[in-house]
Amino acid sequence: MRTIALIAAEGSTYEDNCVDFSCESKELAEKVEKYFEKKCKLAKPKLGNVRIFNKVLVELLHELFGSPSTNVKGKGRSARIKKVPNLIFNLNEEKIGSFLKGCFDGDGYIFEKGIQYTSVSKELLSGVIKLIEMLGIRCYLTKNHTVAIPIYEAELFKEKIGLTEDAKIKRLNTLIKNYSNRTKQYNYIDTLPPSQKISELMEKYLKKDINFDLIDVMECPFCSGIMKKGGKSSSLKQRYVCEDCNKSVSDNGNLKEKSVNKLINYDISGRFTKNAAPWNKGNRKLLQTYGLNYFNKIAQRLNSPELLEIANADVMWDPIKRVEEIEYQGDVYDFVVPGTQNFAAGVGGIITHNTASFAGQQETFLNIKGNKRLLDAVQRCWASLYTARAIYYRVKNNFDHNKVLISVIVQKMVKSDKSGVMFSVNPMNSDDSEIEIEAGFGLGEAVVSGAINPDQYIIDKNNLSLKSKKINRQEWMITLDINTGANIKKDISADKQETQKLSQFEIEKLAELAVKIEKHYTKPQDIEFAIEGSRIFVVQSRPITTLKKPYSEKEQLSKEENISNGDHAEPIVEGLPASPGVGIGPVKIIRNADELTKIEKGDVLVAEMTDPDYVSAMEKACAIVTDKGGSTSHAAIVGREMGIPVIVGTNNATKILKDNELITVDATNGKVYKGRLDLGSKKTEEASLRAESAEHFEIETATEVKVVMDLPKFAEHAAQTGADGVGLLRVEHMMLSGKAHPSFLIKSGRKAELLSDLVSGMTTIARAFQGKKVWVRLLDVPTDEFRNMEGGQDEAIEDNPMMGFRGIRRDLGEPELFKTQIEAIKQIHEAGLTNVGVMIPLVTHLDQIKQSKDLIRQCGFEPCKDIEFGIMVETPAAVQIIDEICREGINFVSFGTNDLTQYTLAIDRNNARVQNLYDEMHPAVLRQIASVIKVCKKYGVNTSICGQAGSRPEMAEFLVKCGIDSISANPDAVHTIRTVVAKAERKLLLNIARGNP
Repeated sequence: MRTIALIAAEGSTYEDNCVDFSCESKELAEKVEKYFEKKCKLAKPKLGNVRIFNKVLVELLHELFGSPSTNVKGKGRSARIKKVPNLIFNLNEEKIGSFLKGCFDGDGYIFEKGIQYTSVSKELLSGVIKLIEMLGIRCYLTKNHTVAIPIYEAELFKEKIGLTEDAKIKRLNTLIKNYSNRTKQYNYIDTLPPSQKISELMEKYLKKDINFDLIDVMECPFCSGIMKKGGKSSSLKQRYVCEDCNKSVSDNGNLKEKSVNKLINYDISGRFTKNAAPWNKGNRKLLQTYGLNYFNKIAQRLNSPELLEIANADVMWDPIKRVEEIEYQGDVYDFVVPGTQNFAAGVGGIITHNTASFAGQQETFLNIKGNKRLLDAVQRCWASLYTARAIYYRVKNNFDHNKVLISVIVQKMVKSDKSGVMFSVNPMNSDDSEIEIEAGFGLGEAVVSGAINPDQYIIDKNNLSLKSKKINRQEWMITLDINTGANIKKDISADKQETQKLSQFEIEKLAELAVKIEKHYTKPQDIEFAIEGSRIFVVQSRPITTLKKPYSEKEQLSKEENISNGDHAEPIVEGLPASPGVGIGPVKIIRNADELTKIEKGDVLVAEMTDPDYVSAMEKACAIVTDKGGSTSHAAIVGREMGIPVIVGTNNATKILKDNELITVDATNGKVYKGRLDLGSKKTEEASLRAESAEHFEIETATEVKVVMDLPKFAEHAAQTGADGVGLLRVEHMMLSGKAHPSFLIKSGRKAELLSDLVSGMTTIARAFQGKKVWVRLLDVPTDEFRNMEGGQDEAIEDNPMMGFRGIRRDLGEPELFKTQIEAIKQIHEAGLTNVGVMIPLVTHLDQIKQSKDLIRQCGFEPCKDIEFGIMVETPAAVQIIDEICREGINFVSFGTNDLTQYTLAIDRNNARVQNLYDEMHPAVLRQIASVIKVCKKYGVNTSICGQAGSRPEMAEFLVKCGIDSISANPDAVHTIRTVVAKAERKLLLNIARGNP
């Protein structure tokens, strides 16, 4: 591949049987000669020149790189029509790098400021640029048919492409060394790379202030194009070169002049004259990037909103001031991120939370050497917080984007001989008396990603004895290539493929560590480990957030008896149970992400393995079965999060199962049966999910545990948590889903469209929680979130939108908008769903409550009688006048701790610089909550909490002591909060029984 590319770069074809390879490098010429000497007839007319006589080679080159054009005359005619063959774009990175190596060996140059590649063929250049970009290397197209690779990409260039010629290799290494020594700040920090789009926009806006004028130029005698001055001939006559056909001619007095309309600020070579333009960098600084501050000033001076948009479109990271090395010899237990309470970061940006798993969403980087690559990896890890899959997960789980922070942990790169994961509680059956270990040869990526089927070991936690093991065949592993410094896929020798991965000593040692780590964190742990030689490293530990209540021995036996005694069915596929439950539906085999549209609601998704691109389809499936993977594979983790039955590691599901075949997936026991099978519980796939989830809720509490809801599509899933209702239903997500300002819809006669969306969304949620209270909070959106919507251009620009025209202020200021929301609730009541109540946000004055009641009466409701009516307590003002509010007449209050904390502590909750001071457990906040609960009890008004703090166990315990009536939490935290509430209630009763206050 490299040699063919080298021939393409430096060779020209003659007639039908000869390729002339001409190169200044004797070293390259000798390598080409050596390659072809046994295959073709050769001639060497002069040093550095090799002629290869082979008709087949000529035909191959013509087919791959293009046949010479008959319209182009002269020696370079074949060079101008060369192109990158289409087949190259389908090859892997290694082959692409090899092809580019040949190109740069031939027509590449190493300069003090970067790397360049030159060709007279525009088509070849465009293909080379595309290939360079496919390798993740930044490059620019400059004048004179040149591709430029900046100096700061030289190290990556060396890694991905490299060079063959000794002299060029030496220059490249010198370039990298000098750059590392002299650079004070890294190029990607606060800079904007030049681009074609910026150049075009610059030209557009510059032309407004630069005049055109007629100037005289030489006319090309061949194509009538414009000739520019070149050098002088041997007879000292001036030579001219055509800008269009590139032909040159001497001035013998017969060249004609013509007048053309050109920018007068350009000189004869087409460049801006000195001081003629504000963005004149010139070729000398072509490889540099431009500071954003200066770029913004230019864009403002030119009055160019398009340029300003480009400059501010992407996330711009704070500059990295320095990198410090610190000595630390002890064990690392906790990774603390200041100001984020529940959040901590692990290796490579893996984020954990006490009630949810963010694993696999952020990028992890291995084999990082040197400060430059370290900082680049850190930035890319930060950026992965804003990928589509990370944003989707946060929206799905109701996490505030501004509250999910990230830190990056840098640790020793372990050259693993074997590695894997272990769980301090068996994740398949939630048995806390067992430890499960999964292991494979090589780096842990193959195990964690689910690319291989690992060994599985089950250990008794009490005495650390091995209860069972399953040894799986492993044909390949991922390991470090010491020559390239990159991870490679390496075949495992046949005699080792079926051997046990861990020794008895390693199993026992790992089990001991699992017990210690669980004891330290006081909750079940998901742990990653690596073994290098005789040393065991624990590289990550995070909470297990997806455990379900295990079946009793009687229930488990009953299930097994029903399977065997029912129809005496034999499983057609078996694997590891990763997320328990039963699913019945037609098979849909997915070979790649392009086929995901095949999945419809109720199908069984069958694939080799899944990845984040599969999530939207996985939501529709009643069950998931994969060929590969263990308990930490993507399918297992996501399945447990969604409550979908999952079996992994079957090895052959995609081969044995057929599209549209009806099957029963018993993910509790890891077995798949043909047809619809009654497993004794008479569950449909959806009823199965509901029953599985309901097993959590044998705990009964006097304090109700509700959920916070935004999106109707997740109503069923939220209801399956066993929550006692919806403590907060935010209507803004339904009202803003159409991307049009709701007030604009009303004013433009599209009120019915808005009303329909509200009725549809609220009805879905109310039905899912039928018989349980659903409290709808009216619209509460700051002005800045409306401004970019259709019809939002008239929104006021406020200095502090969080304290501006939002909440009940907007609702009362735009009565039609208020009444539209109430009309939607009225339609839902008329349909029989009378469990829906209304609460008004951001109350600060008693008159706001009175006016709200009047508007509700205009819609045909009597507040507190026909419909439950309440308020949000989220301002100190509401706390201070709570006695008057209760006397005015309300059914309930709900604490919005996010805003209450913000306004009490004078902290903008969206301002990262003061997040270390943001604390919902601050005494001032807690005293206000306790005071309001006490007053409300006096008037018989129900109290609840719906802020993010409701998902914190310590807050839940405090609220129970204060006597709150209900706590609202995120759906994935319901069971945790219910457990905390039950414990707090028992403790309270015990204290009363003992006579303690």
